[in-house]
Formats: sequence, C-alpha cells, structure tokens
Amino acid sequence: MTASVIILSLIPPSIAVDAKEELSIGVIVLGHGDPTPGWAESIVELTEKADLDYPTEVAFLEMVPEYTLEQAIESLEEEGINTIIVVPLLISSHHSHGYEMEYLLGLRGGISSKIIEPIETDCNIVLTEGMNGHDLIGELLIERAVELSSSPSDEIVVFEVHGADLGWEEFRKDMESLCDFVRINGGFKDVQYGVLSPTFNMSSAVWDAKRGGDVIVIPLVLAEGMYSNMLFPLLSILGVVGNIGVLIKPVSVLISFIWQLIPEVMLDPILMVAMEISDTMMEKMMGGGGSMGKMMKSFSGILLGPLEKLGIRYTTEGLVPHSKITEWIWETVDDAVAKISLEVK
Repeated sequence: MTASVIILSLIPPSIAVDAKEELSIGVIVLGHGDPTPGWAESIVELTEKADLDYPTEVAFLEMVPEYTLEQAIESLEEEGINTIIVVPLLISSHHSHGYEMEYLLGLRGGISSKIIEPIETDCNIVLTEGMNGHDLIGELLIERAVELSSSPSDEIVVFEVHGADLGWEEFRKDMESLCDFVRINGGFKDVQYGVLSPTFNMSSAVWDAKRGGDVIVIPLVLAEGMYSNMLFPLLSILGVVGNIGVLIKPVSVLISFIWQLIPEVMLDPILMVAMEISDTMMEKMMGGGGSMGKMMKSFSGILLGPLEKLGIRYTTEGLVPHSKITEWIWETVDDAVAKISLEVK
C-alpha cells in the first residue's frame, strides 16, 4: 500500500485511523545527506537533544546508507506507529530535494526517475513544511552574521544555498523573506543570496556583493561538510578573484532560457536522475576512511585566507547544532500534532 501523504501547507484530508485503533504518532527528521565523516552524526545528536515526546527516527535521502528513509519508516512501524510526521530539514520545501521527498513518500505523480520508487507503508505520513523563511532561522542567521561582523551598516551578507529551478518562485519568496528579516533586524547594509542550481548564480552573487562593500558569506547548509568546506568557498573565490561572476551572468541567463523551453512534465525526472548521479559521484569521492573529509578541510583553509584579504569573511559552519534548530523542530512537530488531532476528532 502506497503511503497516505499530507502536506500541512495544504488543506489536509482526514487521517485514516481505524475507529478501533488509537492514534499512535512517530516522527522522522529527514535531511538530504552528506558523506563527510561525522556529518550525519551531528544531525542525530541534534535530534536526540530535541528530546521529542514521540518515538523519533533520523533519515537522509542519499549518501548516508546507515539512515535511510525506508529503514526509519520500518522501525516506527515495528513500534506500532500508525501516523508518522516527517519533518524535512530543508531551508525551503520548494526545492528539488523537497520534491524528491514527495516522490519517495508517494505524493508526486507523473513521470519520475526509475531510480526513485515510492516507499510502501500502511502508515499515514504527514509531511510538514521545511524552514521556509521561519523567524527562528532568521534569528539564527543574524547571530551567525554578527559573529563575523565588524560594522554591520557597511557590510553585505550573502547566503549561499543549494537551490532548485523547480518551484523557483516559491523558493525565491522563502529566500527573500530570510534576507529581509536579517537585513531589517540585523542592521546590515544589504542581505542577498546566491544559488547553486542549473542556472548557477552563486559566484556572480558574491562578485556583485563585493562591489558594494565588505562581504559576509554564510552557507545555508545543515552541518559543516562538502558544500561549506569545498564547493561553496571555491565558487566564491572563483567569482571574485577570477571575475567568473562577470562571465557567469550571461551563461546563467542562457541556461535559464533553455530551462524554460523544457516541458514541465520532464523537469522533475531530469532533476531526479541528475541528483541521483551527482550524489552517487559525491559519495564515491568521499570514500577512503575519511581522507577526503580531511582534504576538504585543508582545501577550505587554503581558500578562506585569500577571501579574508579581499574583505570577504566566510564561515564553514552549518545550522546544526544551534539550539534554534531544535526549537524549530519542536514547534513544527507540535503544530503537526495539533492539526492531526483536529482531523481525527
């Protein structure tokens, strides 16, 4: 039986619990994944600190075979759970990985990647929203920016994020909401964002910001890993030192134009297959007993020095283990439980 799935941002149908059966709730905290040694463990530790009132499992979409979504669902089923709240650890639900979660949970129809098959379960699965511009995340990012700041009114903050071209308008709204919150409440000269996506404007975003003053770059990643230690710093320094930002702008416009020509029904499967291929490559690269993780740390150290000299302060830290993430998880689960309780009355 394919999972019964509810998105709490929509008006949900009734929870399908048998009249003779008591409602039994479990939680899955679901992230994307990163093969960097210790990365997954930091998310597990954060979830344990949250100490939710319900049986809780941690799972990842890719690159962490010890914590798969299917295993998490099976574990909760074995405990007699009949309703599972899935909390996506995504900066925005309007993202290719958010759509991938929906595929796995059986929500999205149409043409999909043959690599990704819906997970079968008899449980009701309640998929909540991601962080989506939440004030708690904005407060966390202000703290992070202030730690790196020397004169907020003269500085431009740039958030670097692994984005998506599916659901772009909603993703853009989430990011602009975060930027507005940090700019208004943090007192910075400006707050912008760069996106790693098929249209690829991350390097040009850092380059544009540098022309306006000193820059603080904050990667919007769950925890310190391959994106914040290697890929994002590399794109930042290439955009500024190599002036690749100038070249990327027209390329980005061209890719965006081509992307718009692809039939909408084909966008999902194209991204699903691309993500599976790229994640598999990353997982292979990160093998070797953590040697790649050590190399990445050294690599980021080499890159961050020149960025600092150029007036660009960069942190490799992720959102975890900040206490506001546990607070956000608590609030998200409480809201979901309240809505579920109304549905079964």
